[in-house]
Amino acid sequence: MSDRDIVLSWTPTRQEYERALGLWRDASGQRQRSRTRGATLAALGIILMGFAISSGGMKYPIAVLPLAGVIVIGAIWWRDRIPYWGLRSALRRTPSLVAPVEIRVSPETFTSRSDERIQRFAWSEFTARVDISDLVLLGLSPNSPAIAGIVPRSAASSEAAWDTFVSRARARVPLHPRLARMDQAPGSPR
Repeated sequence: MSDRDIVLSWTPTRQEYERALGLWRDASGQRQRSRTRGATLAALGIILMGFAISSGGMKYPIAVLPLAGVIVIGAIWWRDRIPYWGLRSALRRTPSLVAPVEIRVSPETFTSRSDERIQRFAWSEFTARVDISDLVLLGLSPNSPAIAGIVPRSAASSEAAWDTFVSRARARVPLHPRLARMDQAPGSPR
């Protein structure tokens, strides 16, 4: 592994952010928790609606509307849509999130620079990493949906630069705790 700085550059897209969010939510177990809550809520709504209809609720059809709402909300949670809606809203409100980014990786720091901001992190600030063959995610908290570092393989100018970056990230940032327990990252044979 080289001690020199590595420069990576890319222009993020909404699809890459969504993919990163999905991988991080899978790694942290947040997607599974959302699906469980949604399935529970939808099932409860269906059961209560069945009771309401079987006990004469059709006399006042409007009475089953709140239960239909519970089923719809459960389906939205089960599909894990709320975080993605939040991400899309943030991307609409903050166009600089899809502006070109230059990432400078030194043995001590990870610096992300765009036209509007510079973010500098010591490697020790990152508490969790998720990496697959073409993407590395660095997080400040294993349970937070926020990912501080998203680095796709396409950001590297060469295979050597990518390999050096991945080696550096693996040496300095621990694997996400949940993945470490599972002993396998999603999409990556280990």
